[in-house]
Amino acid sequence: MNRRSVVVVLCLVGCSWRPAAALAAVADPPGPQRSAAASAPQGRLAARPTPELIDEATGAAMHLTRLRSGALQVDLEAENLEVRTTLHPNGDVDLTLRAEGDSCVVWRRGEHVRVGRNGRSVGFGARSLGDGELDQIQDVLSGSSAIRRFRAMKSTLSPATRRSVLGVSVAVIDLLIGVLKGEPPPPHVDAAAQSTSARASADSWEGGDGPSCFESWKQEVVGAWKDYEECINSFSWYNPMREVCAFEWVLRVESAWFKFLGCSCIPMKVE
Repeated sequence: MNRRSVVVVLCLVGCSWRPAAALAAVADPPGPQRSAAASAPQGRLAARPTPELIDEATGAAMHLTRLRSGALQVDLEAENLEVRTTLHPNGDVDLTLRAEGDSCVVWRRGEHVRVGRNGRSVGFGARSLGDGELDQIQDVLSGSSAIRRFRAMKSTLSPATRRSVLGVSVAVIDLLIGVLKGEPPPPHVDAAAQSTSARASADSWEGGDGPSCFESWKQEVVGAWKDYEECINSFSWYNPMREVCAFEWVLRVESAWFKFLGCSCIPMKVE
C-alpha cells in the first residue's frame, strides 16, 4: 500500500463533512451525467437513508433489519443469489452466500474464525493466521460461483445504490471476501464507505444522533487504517503476515460499519 493511497483515504475521512456533491464524486463514475442525489442542494441528500431498496441496475433487493437479540442483519436477494450477513452485539459475525448450488460461509466467534464452502472448512485464530491456513482458505474459496456472482452483482450496482447505506454494506462484505482471497485492501472502496457513512449521518433528521455515530465510526476506521499501515510496514513485502494485517483491518472496518448502522437513526424493523 503506498503512502499516497493512505493519505487519500485519511483525507477523505477528514473532508467527508463537505457538501453532498463532493461526497458523491467518490462513488459516481466520471462523466457528464449526474444522479439526482449528486445534484441535490449542498449539505442535503435527495432522500434520507432507508433500510430497504431495490437496485435499478441489477434488480437486487436489499433490506436491513434489527433482530430481537440486538443483532443487525443485511439480506440481499438477486437472480440466483442470496446473501445474508449478521453482526451480533458482541462483534461476532455470520456471512452466508448462496448461488447455483454453491454455499460459502464465514463466521467469527471472538478471536476464532471459520471459513467454509460446500462441506469443507478452515478454522483459525483471527490474530494467529498462518501461511498454511491462508493457502487452505483460498483453496476452499477457489472457483466459488456464489462469490463470483456476488462480485459481479456488486460491480454492476447503480451509482445511487453504491451511495446508500445498504450499498456500502455490500462493499464491506466484498472487502472481507477480497481479503480472504488474498487481495490487499482497496483504498478507494474504503474511502467510498467513509464518505457514504458521513452522508447517511449528515442526513439524520431532527432529533437523530447521527453525527455522534459518525464520529465513532470515523475514529475507529482511521485508527484501524493506521494500525494496518504499521502492521504491513513491520513485515517484508513477501511475508504472508501482511495478509493477517489486512484481515484484522477488515474485521474492524466491518464491525465499525455495522455499529454505525445500529447507532444511527435509520428506521429499522425488529424481527
